[in-house]
Amino acid sequence: MKKIFFVLFIGLSAILVACGSKESAQQKTPASVAQGEAVNNTICPVTNAPIGSMGKPITVAYQGKVINLCCQGCVADFNREPEKYMAILQGQNSAEPAADEHSHH
Repeated sequence: MKKIFFVLFIGLSAILVACGSKESAQQKTPASVAQGEAVNNTICPVTNAPIGSMGKPITVAYQGKVINLCCQGCVADFNREPEKYMAILQGQNSAEPAADEHSHH
């Protein structure tokens, strides 16, 4: 009987340690994003949607700047072509994203 409790204790301890590690990694990400210069954009460069229109804004860091995105789905698009979206933010590119670019909703 003691052997079963010992095995259960070890198993639960391993699960708790694994869960704690995941939280620590997630907590480091916002801190590193907060260290950059905030762009304070109110329009998502990926979808042209107002920031906050799809829930809590998501922030990404790129070249020392913190950019607001409208949703988590835009992070992959931004990371795939960051220069394109930075140009949109800076007003250097007048092309707006096509409506189908936001198909992940």
